[in-house]
Amino acid sequence: MPSEQEQINEVLQSIFPFRLLKDEQMELVTARLQRVELEKNLFIFKEEETADQLFIILRGRVSLTRYNEEEEKDELLAILKTGDILGFDMLDEHGRYTTSGKTITGAVLLKLSKTDLVTLEEEISLLEGGLDILYDSYHAMLRVPLEWRDADEAVYYLARRHPAFLILRFIPMVVSGLIAFAVILGMFYSRMGGNLSFFVTGLTAVGYIIWGIYNFMEWGNDYSIITDRRVVYQEKVIMIYDSRQEAPLDAILAVSTDTSQLGRLLGYGDVVVRTFTGTIILPDIPHPEFVMALLEGEWFRAKAGYVRAEKLTQVEAIIRERLGMEPDEVPVEEDLPIRSIIEPGKLQNFFANIFKLRRDESGTIIYRTHWVRLLKRTWMPALFLTAILILVILGFLGYLGGVNPVLVLEFALVAGLVIGAWWLYEYMDWRNDAYIISDENLVDVNKRPLGREEKRAAPIRNVQSIEFTRVGLAGLILNYGTVTIRVGETELTFDYVFNPSEVQQEIFKRLAKRDYNRRQAEILDDQARLADWIEAYHHIMQQEKERDEPGQPDST
Repeated sequence: MPSEQEQINEVLQSIFPFRLLKDEQMELVTARLQRVELEKNLFIFKEEETADQLFIILRGRVSLTRYNEEEEKDELLAILKTGDILGFDMLDEHGRYTTSGKTITGAVLLKLSKTDLVTLEEEISLLEGGLDILYDSYHAMLRVPLEWRDADEAVYYLARRHPAFLILRFIPMVVSGLIAFAVILGMFYSRMGGNLSFFVTGLTAVGYIIWGIYNFMEWGNDYSIITDRRVVYQEKVIMIYDSRQEAPLDAILAVSTDTSQLGRLLGYGDVVVRTFTGTIILPDIPHPEFVMALLEGEWFRAKAGYVRAEKLTQVEAIIRERLGMEPDEVPVEEDLPIRSIIEPGKLQNFFANIFKLRRDESGTIIYRTHWVRLLKRTWMPALFLTAILILVILGFLGYLGGVNPVLVLEFALVAGLVIGAWWLYEYMDWRNDAYIISDENLVDVNKRPLGREEKRAAPIRNVQSIEFTRVGLAGLILNYGTVTIRVGETELTFDYVFNPSEVQQEIFKRLAKRDYNRRQAEILDDQARLADWIEAYHHIMQQEKERDEPGQPDST
């Protein structure tokens, strides 16, 4: 069995920023780490306590919570596992913990004091820069609502574009502002327009304030995000566009950076994430080399599964159970509250329920295209039917001259039947199209009334990336858009679906659940096989011991 020091080295070499260190630098770090072992349901630190320790989880599970004053209860922020770091508030000079850390299972932690960390950062500059990125991301995670994130999903990186791009947005504003100021000043000195000068000044000031707020919100709406499960780029243009691209970590093929000369001078660039079916770009982020190293570490961790320290904990638990000993805690998935996805408004839900845009049939979710799609298909026959109705009313009121109202009615009945059949055909064509999400498959059904039915299906396990977009004012207000799922070399699109963010999350949750269950089954099979060998060994040794005991008859 590997020593605990070997386990510590393996954990540190798998996580950012310690994975960037050389062997001699790693020795300096491990020499200052202190081992702490805690039973389950014990606080590691509490909110508002003085932050003076940084912790790395060697084994076990830890919950990170924050008190929610509105709901008057603790809010789960993440469940952390082997290799995760907590206690970033310690990096503040006079900081206090803004969250609480509590063990879910028995846990072994590595503790680093503030004094020791300061000494290490003086000797290892990489360590300071890497921890600063994690610290900034931790506090950004506390500020920025990510409604799509699972309740137990840990956020490792969260950042906007480099501040230089906010400054660039203000340059046209400053230049035009100086010109406007000169014009207004000239109006005052020449007394041109009288009171009009004051009106123009006030109107210009309000316009520039709105422009400045818009620039800041546009810059602040785009986020690059790395969690323990996926890499995400979230982009919003106010009242015009809303999109989120994401891919599971184990679907990544390669990670690289792309920087310009100006980017190298100012310290920003793109992190390019290549997956099996496409590319996700985290654009213009600060310190792209550090972010690439962070993402590579989480990518390797996701593909490798549990590190040896955690595997040994699970094996020990199974062996204790087999030998009739009191079992240790085994890290397991907890029953977690479901974090609500972006909730549509009451009016949006009202129309969604009327048209049954989403149905849940025993865990299989069926979506129809949005009712806007129905209006686009049926507006013309509906317009003709309305015109026929108006014609009949005018005929019976005598506004059609000498035309016999009975003839008008007969014409209306014939034309109404034809156009009504047209409307019904378009309605059935809309109603028959469906997008189906089950635990195993994604299905796109396109069925023509009295015609062909086409089904395109793809297994959930082959999903490589998921993206949704909401384009235009109507799409943003009425909350509909397109979800694009890349599966192998093909692509499925769920067009005009209601609440596309929810559709994306439904697919990702099923993908994550399937991958987790698969990994757990493989791990349990390996552990059970090993435990069988050890149990057989223990049984043989027990037999030998009984034979060697005095007074026992020789079996030969």
